[in-house]
Amino acid sequence: MRLCKSLILLLLSFLPLALNAQISHGGSPMSEQLAGVNALRSGSDEWVRMPRLDTTLLLAQEGERTVRCGGERFAYAFPVDLSPENSGAIYHMADGTAVWRLHIVSEGAYSLNIIFGEYELKGEAQLFLYAPDRSAILGSFTAENNSPSGVLATAPIDGDEVVVELIIPKGSDAKLKIESVNHDYRGLRKTPSYGTAAACQVDYCEVGGHELQARSSVVYIVEGVEYCSGNMINNTRNDGTPYLITSSHCLFDRNDNFVESKAAKSVFFFNYAKPHCLDGVRASTEMSVAGSEVAFKLVSSDALLLKLSDRPPLDYEVYYAGWNMTKSFEAPFYDLHHPNSDVLKISVEEDNITLGSFDYNGLFKANKHWVVKNWEMGIMEGGSSGSALFDAQGYILGSLSGGAIEESCNKPGYDTYWALSEAWSEGIGRILDPEGKATTCEGMEANAVPCQRLTNWRSEDLLHEMSEYEEYAAGHNQANLDEYAERFRTGKEKSVLYGIHFLAYKGYYEEQHPVLLRVYSGDTLPKEVILEEPIQMVTNEYKTRSGFQTSPVNNWEMRDNYYRLSQPIVVDSTFFIGVKLDNESEKYFALCHTDISDMRLNTAYFKNDTQWYPFEGEHPYYPYATSLFIEPEVQVGCAVVKTVDYVTDASSVCWVNNPVTESVRVQFPTNTKLISYEIYSIGGERMAHVEVGKDLSQLEFEMAYPAGLYILRLVFDSHVESLKLLKR
Repeated sequence: MRLCKSLILLLLSFLPLALNAQISHGGSPMSEQLAGVNALRSGSDEWVRMPRLDTTLLLAQEGERTVRCGGERFAYAFPVDLSPENSGAIYHMADGTAVWRLHIVSEGAYSLNIIFGEYELKGEAQLFLYAPDRSAILGSFTAENNSPSGVLATAPIDGDEVVVELIIPKGSDAKLKIESVNHDYRGLRKTPSYGTAAACQVDYCEVGGHELQARSSVVYIVEGVEYCSGNMINNTRNDGTPYLITSSHCLFDRNDNFVESKAAKSVFFFNYAKPHCLDGVRASTEMSVAGSEVAFKLVSSDALLLKLSDRPPLDYEVYYAGWNMTKSFEAPFYDLHHPNSDVLKISVEEDNITLGSFDYNGLFKANKHWVVKNWEMGIMEGGSSGSALFDAQGYILGSLSGGAIEESCNKPGYDTYWALSEAWSEGIGRILDPEGKATTCEGMEANAVPCQRLTNWRSEDLLHEMSEYEEYAAGHNQANLDEYAERFRTGKEKSVLYGIHFLAYKGYYEEQHPVLLRVYSGDTLPKEVILEEPIQMVTNEYKTRSGFQTSPVNNWEMRDNYYRLSQPIVVDSTFFIGVKLDNESEKYFALCHTDISDMRLNTAYFKNDTQWYPFEGEHPYYPYATSLFIEPEVQVGCAVVKTVDYVTDASSVCWVNNPVTESVRVQFPTNTKLISYEIYSIGGERMAHVEVGKDLSQLEFEMAYPAGLYILRLVFDSHVESLKLLKR
């Protein structure tokens, strides 16, 4: 992407993002229940069609543009004014529930995403967005997704149709208005997520180290039509405030004006990296948070600090990176980035950096940027504006603004990062160091008991390559085996399971014949099923524009899929995770598995009739030791005694029963010094203040307030935390 004269902004291009991503709160649409129910407006009113878009002209205009500001554009925004008052069909159920449904079509779109300019749900109201075949569902979104901006931006859904469904039970209410329907004309997930970067780029996984800093990396969609990137960053209070450091030009319009409202209309994605350095495997993109606000901006140096609308859930494994606001640091320096929509890469500079300037139309002041003259490993490509520059200690020094257009593998150029040291006294220092005493800050895990991605994968293992005529060992096959499981051992009495990553040779969602996820108790073999639910994720992806309607690709195929459980569950020190297949399905599903040489290392099992067997020595097609490619997200050693909802706002809290009915119970991972706690209404009124002043492993109190959303403020001896509670 070219800027004025000889400069290029390094902006994130066409990153393939998944849908089953945003923080949701369970439930399902009511589309089936509406059959036969009379609508307030006719069924034809359900349909809204966007004007036909001349994508050829749009692409030609983009190619002719010599100066582009803001993020990398992938979609066209149709301004609309759609609400239950003026569009769609409204159904009234016998129990008093009202359902608003709107079917949006924008012919020829690769994907659609929607921005709600007004979003306020009350009581038990729920919002869903889904593909017409229900292969992809976003939601439910509830009152817990309300934000001060009143805006909700959503992740894209594949295809040129999306259904919006608002469910309002009796006694609940909602204000909802769609202000923008965004038509993806580039092909959001069309480009492969590997092999698109220059040949001299280096996969982050090949180098090793910097694992914590990698977990701070974020990619985000701006206003439904552009991309940029950034990093989660810590503050000296270590309170887990979800600050993201990035570059202000990512929120520019096409006239170089900073547009603050774009922050609320952004969706942030986490953990886009290649699993186990496997070539040909797409990285996971199923983790996101919608919405943010500007905490600090300094357009004259390109500096920007955003505050996300919610703390990323603990199963996202987020790390808040540390920082250094001085001019004293040591080489080497490095940047973790996504050039040309590829998986996470690393660039390394062995020499010292210098303070210099980034000349973009005279907009940025002189000597406000760190200059990297020549990377010893990797380069920067069109891809990652806002990505952080780290020093040898893993501290953030600033974020990427731009560089030289000559940059390539054969002719590298320079790159510039707005300097944290030069923006410190302008106001960002008061946010990241409220006490005004620190010059550096250590990084921090987002949670006191962080989630871990458990794996039975060993560095010497190889992914089993299927031959053309080979039967699937962990999927549909001629032997009609239909149930498989992988064993995990944590070494702790109790842990909490939040979701699973899985890699499949074949597979996608079928409503009539779903693949069932099962979690089993047991020690040496799977025993009792303690959880069963259908795996439902994104299904369709298209290789070419001409194949949009007729050539669907199984979206689970050779991709690091992450399926988040509808609710976390407690597991013992040994447990099993597996799949139950429907052999009536006409579509194949098969898990990937490993080739290993040591027969003692088998962790995979299959079921034949009513009996479980280990793979080695027993399996009809693969009688060898192996591991199935299933990897759970687990909070190891957290002493949970009952099933709980997700905790999205706590770092020193193990869990809290949420939603709340009669009482609140908060579990801490260890004895924790709690000074006091307070309860506030969502409007800010303090409802209660209770002094505690002692070490606790558990806090319990009555919640004698009307139904609604509340804030629980916990004052510890070292910091303060706030949790949202929904009282039913």
